[in-house]
Amino acid sequence: MEYRFIDSADYYLYQQKANYFLNEVSRYFNLSFTEITSKHVIDYFERKYNILFVFLDVDQYEEYFRDIGGRQATREDIKYKGIVNNCKIKFVPKEFCDPLSGVTMTYDCSDRYVVYINQRPILGRVMFSILHELSHIFAHFEGNKKQRMYASMMSNVSNISTGNYPKELQPIEDEANTLASLFLLNDERLKNSILNDKNFNDLIRENYMSGAAIMNRLKNFLVYNYCIPIQEAVQIVLDYRNGYNSTIQSIVF
Repeated sequence: MEYRFIDSADYYLYQQKANYFLNEVSRYFNLSFTEITSKHVIDYFERKYNILFVFLDVDQYEEYFRDIGGRQATREDIKYKGIVNNCKIKFVPKEFCDPLSGVTMTYDCSDRYVVYINQRPILGRVMFSILHELSHIFAHFEGNKKQRMYASMMSNVSNISTGNYPKELQPIEDEANTLASLFLLNDERLKNSILNDKNFNDLIRENYMSGAAIMNRLKNFLVYNYCIPIQEAVQIVLDYRNGYNSTIQSIVF
């Protein structure tokens, strides 16, 4: 997951939208921002919107069941149980599953959103994909009845950070990525973690994020919240990852 610089005005708009939604989460669960985790955000999305999650995977025993038309997936095949409530799983061909990160669809005859998520990657990547798709619902579907689908591809197939999305979709994907990152680890929670001497691995473990996602989140935090030049921010984040907490603590104090 490479770092992609976003225009400051756009980032602050996305940040404002995220905080608006996080305020709803805060009021609903009676939690401070520092207490809100991505699981609270997902839970609130499921309460506010009619959402069905469909996890996608490849049946590892496919060859044994090919002669009888394949095996039906059951809830026991869900890799990461408990991160969403209303869900099922579907086996699909490997060539379809592997390039896909997530897809969100809606239909004329229903208010339901169907969110398809590739469950094969690590938990941090799956959590990011879920919140990316939910961000589309919040920021792009709501109020736009003409929109029917958003699809996100794995980084090795179509990487937003290298500009492989069509030009007209780039701002939409930038926004969904930024919102997902802020929903995974909001500004107040991140600042509180740093000041309470949480290390890089603590952030990964406590916020269900990948190392790459934490790196990008910290860079954005320093660049946009504290106006640190990107080259300097990169070095500060690398130092923090290597166990040197004092520099970043002195900045956010």
